Amino acid sequence: MQKPKVLVTGARGFIGSHLVDYLIEKGYRVRATATARSSGAYLNPKAEFIEADLTKFSEVWPLFCQELEIIFHPAGIYNHSLPREILDRVNVGGTKNLLEVALNFPKIKKILIWSTAGFYDSKKYPHLIFGEEDPVNPERNNYTASKYAQERLALDFARKYSLPITILRPPTVYGPRSYYGFSLLIIRAVQGRLYLIPQTGKRLCFSTCQVLDVCRAAEFLARIAETTAKIYNICDDSRYLLKEIFYFVSSQTKNKIYGQIPLWLISFLANFLPIEKAEIDYLYYPYLMSNQKIKNLGFKLFYPDLKTGLKETIQWYLKRPS
Repeated sequence: MQKPKVLVTGARGFIGSHLVDYLIEKGYRVRATATARSSGAYLNPKAEFIEADLTKFSEVWPLFCQELEIIFHPAGIYNHSLPREILDRVNVGGTKNLLEVALNFPKIKKILIWSTAGFYDSKKYPHLIFGEEDPVNPERNNYTASKYAQERLALDFARKYSLPITILRPPTVYGPRSYYGFSLLIIRAVQGRLYLIPQTGKRLCFSTCQVLDVCRAAEFLARIAETTAKIYNICDDSRYLLKEIFYFVSSQTKNKIYGQIPLWLISFLANFLPIEKAEIDYLYYPYLMSNQKIKNLGFKLFYPDLKTGLKETIQWYLKRPS
């Protein structure tokens, strides 16, 4: 039987490009979209590609067709420092346009919306393993505020118009083709430039997920009707100390760490260096998540252990030119 036709937004991004690859491998007929600004990034040539800016309503309509059954929507701006209005225009406004057009296509069986786990309130509840119903603090930074607004908008559409929407809350996602956030640590180690690491004591590492497992989880949830209007954490099973992960990355790259730098000093230097203060906040107050809800549906991780996924990811970076 022929696999459904699907739409993937943000198809040239880190998660989007892996998602397109995975869906094509599984036999789906993939229509992919991204903005002109992403023209130099990777895209599987087997995908049907339509360039579009989701913030422009007139460019969203041509992405749809009567055959379309599933929408995967990872597109958005990932940046903790941009003004809220810029983030909202893309993360909230682009999603609103997509959902308003989707209302006109009744054959759509599932819409997967990428939210974030970054707004779990680990400042107030530092020892809590966060489930989907646990406290959040959307105002941790502009990015989390924008993504929470996007999530609320999507759930409103699901409840008001019966759109078959499911929300994914991924944590820190790592893997090949990533060049921001947590991956910068790996890149610096591969280049032999990870001289000092943050002094994090006995703080546990924030929750993580290898990008393939994020894609697998999205495709898994797309096939289950009862996930509509529900939220799912997507993360691995790891519980490591932050410093343990720093030293593990170093050991895999033959990079020598010469010492540790206090978090207060990093916070001070962030006033003068291109360091996102929100990233430092997650070192002070890392969040840990539960993935039991999606596991209860039968989902199994391919990379349950962060170190296993990191080994493969580091090898990918080592094979890339500096």
